[in-house]
Amino acid sequence: MPSSEDYTVVWAGIYQRLTKEPRRSTQTSILKATLRRARLQFWEDAFEIDPVEGPVSCVLIGRRLGLLGYKEGRVRLTISNRQFDAVMKEIDKRLKRAGLRGRAELHVLVHVEDPEADD
Repeated sequence: MPSSEDYTVVWAGIYQRLTKEPRRSTQTSILKATLRRARLQFWEDAFEIDPVEGPVSCVLIGRRLGLLGYKEGRVRLTISNRQFDAVMKEIDKRLKRAGLRGRAELHVLVHVEDPEADD
């Protein structure tokens, strides 16, 4: 049986690793306010594992297209070319409005909960 904490997020926008700076929480709060004004979504989680440092915090900025997984009750996502193109163009405009560099890309990220992390 799969872990109820495992999921796949389908995202349109940009993906970045976060630094471990002490001021990060303040910077994140300011960023979130800017993103809300631009009507962009924000998702932070550990999608990468560094062999030495462990989980790496990453952030997605843009729009969640889907959340798939056992607990979510959804295992498939279909988006037409027309819908996809319209979403990507809109996200690009909003990223620019928020003053962020980069173009929207499609990101499909799997988050697998480590069953030994709770021990």
